[in-house]
Amino acid sequence: MIVATIVLNWNRRDDTLACLKSLAAQTLPPGAAQRVLVVDNGSTDGSVAAIRSVFPGVDVLELPRNVGYAAGVNAGVRRALAGDADWTLLVNNDTVAAPGLVACLLAATGDPRVGLVAPTVYYHDDPDSVWPSAGWRRRWTLAAFDTTAHPPTDAPYDVDWATGCCLLVRREVWPSVGPFDERFGVYYEDHDFCLRAKAAGWRILHVPEARISHRVARSTGTGSPRQMYLMARSSVAYYLKHTRGAAWRAFIAAYRLGSLVRTVAALVSAGRAVSARAYLDGLRDGLADARRTARSRNEGNAAVTTAAKTETSLMPAPPAHSGPEVAPQEPGLPDTAASGPPGKAGASATTTAVRPGAPLARADILAYLREVRIVEDPIDGRALLDATKEIEAYVWLHARSAELSLRMLARHLPAGRRLRVLELGGAPYFFSALMCRAFDVDLTAANVQAAAWPGEAGTVEGGDVVLTVPGGDLTIDVRVFNIEKDPFPFDDGAFDVVLCMEVLEHLAYSPSHMLAESHRVLRPGGLFFLTVPNFINIKRTVNMLLNRPTEYPYSGYGVYGRHAREFAPFEVARLFEACHYHVAELQTANVWPTFRDHWFKGIGNAVLNAVSSLPVGWLAAKREYILCAAHPHGQAVAAYPEWLYAHRHLYPQPPHGVPKVLEG
Repeated sequence: MIVATIVLNWNRRDDTLACLKSLAAQTLPPGAAQRVLVVDNGSTDGSVAAIRSVFPGVDVLELPRNVGYAAGVNAGVRRALAGDADWTLLVNNDTVAAPGLVACLLAATGDPRVGLVAPTVYYHDDPDSVWPSAGWRRRWTLAAFDTTAHPPTDAPYDVDWATGCCLLVRREVWPSVGPFDERFGVYYEDHDFCLRAKAAGWRILHVPEARISHRVARSTGTGSPRQMYLMARSSVAYYLKHTRGAAWRAFIAAYRLGSLVRTVAALVSAGRAVSARAYLDGLRDGLADARRTARSRNEGNAAVTTAAKTETSLMPAPPAHSGPEVAPQEPGLPDTAASGPPGKAGASATTTAVRPGAPLARADILAYLREVRIVEDPIDGRALLDATKEIEAYVWLHARSAELSLRMLARHLPAGRRLRVLELGGAPYFFSALMCRAFDVDLTAANVQAAAWPGEAGTVEGGDVVLTVPGGDLTIDVRVFNIEKDPFPFDDGAFDVVLCMEVLEHLAYSPSHMLAESHRVLRPGGLFFLTVPNFINIKRTVNMLLNRPTEYPYSGYGVYGRHAREFAPFEVARLFEACHYHVAELQTANVWPTFRDHWFKGIGNAVLNAVSSLPVGWLAAKREYILCAAHPHGQAVAAYPEWLYAHRHLYPQPPHGVPKVLEG
């Protein structure tokens, strides 16, 4: 009897080594053998080298990037089933197994209908306390209740669910039930797997005497914003997948509302307001995933997940249908002769330009950007280096907009070659870092000095800005010039992509000059990508009705430190059209954190976000943010339409022979 023990690791070298040490000390029953496989999820902390040095007999499967928990486990299971494993034992790398763990679990598998077996899990730092890890489930609410702390018997007994922290799975279960659903990414994938296993007729057992200790949530942090976000987002996918019909889902929504209130209240009272906000953001993003999936299904694309169509994500979209799923479309597992437990028959990617391992989900973007630091800036000196609190707030505020931007770029960037990218107004260079991480690019940034006035020359022509990013340093070539007045110092057709990320609203003189020069330096068929706050968003409308100011304050950074003019969605489209661009995609979205200030304002924000998220055209135009992808066509022109410009005759003739157009 062969047990393939699968340990998933991501940048937890010491935890994984301790786990492997405990697995090496297992006492196995006669005729049983254990083979340990470590699946490394693209670690950068030297884990692989350390594991191979300390445990040369352990098989290591290196994945090129962090594909998430579910996908990592599936990769290990495929490797195990390709061999002669009779059982697969899934073990978290932040656990330490008691010497008799495997023997106790195997002793409970005499009944061939037993498909899953789980031990009692103890807190590592409090070895007398039991961590909830298995129990029963209510049918209509899907609420899970633990029985491991007070088991009904000392003998192995049936349960409805068991955590994937440590789970022994019979070989025949995988082809009959299917792999972990990778669309959950992390959290709830084990509950989903257990529901499908029970539906296929397999028994799930808890063995009280089998022991393992767990350093809980070492990868995501107990109660951390990342953990709360991921749990909330996956919960939406889970409940939508396993409920059917409007009445049941309405009942679940009402039931879960109580859970939401209790969770948020508990986090806020514990001084974890940021985690509470992250929890609400996760619910919002989970619902947004569901809406995108529903649209895909309505278009007849139910077999293709939104994530597969648009991106490679660490947090895939939820399933494209409701009801228990027997076997997700991918990744498949090797076929075996058995199709279910004895006595019961078993229930019956698009290429993108995304670089493997790109942090495309909001939680991953936050985790990535929180490790990015500007360490050298010859352009603005210490202006950005010393703005620590402002930078932290910037990262938190812009994570959602960065997520949507990367997703849209993934839909429009070509794959298969290195792209030359010009980012206009790149400071503080955080999206620059994300762009270089997510795509295969050579990036040049253009910037004015922080306190420069329109038309005012900088004191430097450029330089290399150095960032510390996860995995090393990133050097960005920054050119200093005024993008709304100066000729761009680049040849015609020099770039594949021009990025204009929240820059348009800061321009105080001539956005048409910027668009004309960008048109010139873009190659034919190139991409101009723009984001800008929506001037007519619903919150501004409400504030105006309440006689509250809606303009931006003056800025110590100078005229470019404040918003000079924001745009409405239709204005963005009109300006692009006037300057000879074809708009390939324009969308609006609510992107700012809901609970930014007082909790009462947060509730108001949540209500207004819900209203503007309704599928009504004029309400869609009232969302907070505009994202637009456009392609240049024809000749570059500097268009000064009457609806946007006054005193148009005073604008100078554009450089490089670009025509100046005053019509319209």
